[in-house]
Amino acid sequence: MEVLFGRSDIFPIGLGATCHVGMLWFDLYNEAQKAYPRSVFDHMELPMWAVYELVKSDFTDFFNRDLFKPIRRIRFKDDLWMTHCKYNIRFNGILGNDLGKDQLTIEDSLWSNALSFYTKQMDRWRTLIEKRQPLLFFRLEYEAPPDVIHYPQFYKPQDEYVYVEEFANWLQSKEVPYHIVWFTKRNLPLAYNQETHIATVPYSMSKPLELLSANQLLSLVKTHLPFLTNTLHLSIPLPTA
Repeated sequence: MEVLFGRSDIFPIGLGATCHVGMLWFDLYNEAQKAYPRSVFDHMELPMWAVYELVKSDFTDFFNRDLFKPIRRIRFKDDLWMTHCKYNIRFNGILGNDLGKDQLTIEDSLWSNALSFYTKQMDRWRTLIEKRQPLLFFRLEYEAPPDVIHYPQFYKPQDEYVYVEEFANWLQSKEVPYHIVWFTKRNLPLAYNQETHIATVPYSMSKPLELLSANQLLSLVKTHLPFLTNTLHLSIPLPTA
């Protein structure tokens, strides 16, 4: 994509884990005075296993309204967050942020808007895959702060990186040119796996439990821009004239 990497042939997609990844792309496109083509995974907080399961199953049960529940997600607070209980998705923006302690259902108008929005994004995703559009993915590893309530039924035993690799394998099975940038707080080296097309970018925060904002994420990208550009060209070679 042109804004950062000078590549007009590549389509950017945020994979979460928070909405800050989508906000990064939105800000970059806005700066370039272009409309950001939003991703189906924007405006939600979700684990990597859910991303993989959703694309593998073509979003099975995503629109099952019975699976959307207002759930208390943070200790010491009574407020509820609309949550997809099959995929452990916490919604931001499209289905509301803080619902308050009394809102127990999704209003019909809000559901209709969400249905329209996500149907459009899913159709765009399918088209990108079918056309084998070169794709650039940013994934910010999710690290739950200590005040988050853990519901055992929402979690998978495998490490997040396992699902990043599974997602990469799925893309390869579809013969889609792709590059994945995985941002992590783990004590790992800056690295690139040429087989899976995954670039690992470690980072640290002054406050251990602080979440990376869109501006901080952009700063991190710019710090490692030569590395990210080089590995992107390895994953998705420049088009020939």
